[in-house]
Amino acid sequence: MNPFYPLQGLLQFEAVSCLSCLALWRISFGGVVASVKAMDRNLERSGSFNSNASDTNQHKSAADSSEKTASPDTKLLSSPTSVSQLLKRFLREEILFKHFEKFLIKEFSIENAYFWKAVEGYLASAREGKFVEDQTKQKNVVERIYRKFCDPESNLAVNISGDNRKMITQLVHELQESKDDKLDSLKLVEATEVLCKARDEVLQLMAVDTFRRFRISDEFKELKDLLKQENPLTEQEIPSTEQV
Repeated sequence: MNPFYPLQGLLQFEAVSCLSCLALWRISFGGVVASVKAMDRNLERSGSFNSNASDTNQHKSAADSSEKTASPDTKLLSSPTSVSQLLKRFLREEILFKHFEKFLIKEFSIENAYFWKAVEGYLASAREGKFVEDQTKQKNVVERIYRKFCDPESNLAVNISGDNRKMITQLVHELQESKDDKLDSLKLVEATEVLCKARDEVLQLMAVDTFRRFRISDEFKELKDLLKQENPLTEQEIPSTEQV
């Protein structure tokens, strides 16, 4: 019996294990790359985003840049991260929102961002318990959001589905006429659910339309240059705004 046979068998087993791990890593990494490419292809088919060579070069340069020299903000602006996550950051953080707001005003679509922020502010107040002992205040906030963004006659009316607009209109009218606190509580829950659906609609619309155009706009380029030239801002240093 070869005295080195057990050692050879062990080495062969380790080699096969390493090759298997490498194969699994390649499959996993390939899936991530394929997912990112699929997201860009879907956005291209929508006709609202031109995925040109400059955007590809931005992604490549972000991947090649040094981790030690690139700030979190500049890496985020150039990396192929989730569009909705990046959009939410621009809506929530004051410094980033100012640049996006400027572009939206020029595009005559600022109502979408204001509506999203108004609903987020309403939800934040509810989570903090501000309406627990004052249901009338909650009704007033819901009605104010409806009048400003969901009423078709409003100058800031957002583009949401007919079903959601009809539902929130009906609920607001019922809340105005109701004198039953228990019934009002149920109606407010329904109204909140509809507002959340409308908020998600508007977010998706911005993600595939105005925000895609913003990412190839002069305002976006100016923001990237500003972050490169000035001292990098960390997330803790950037103030957040949750309400309109």
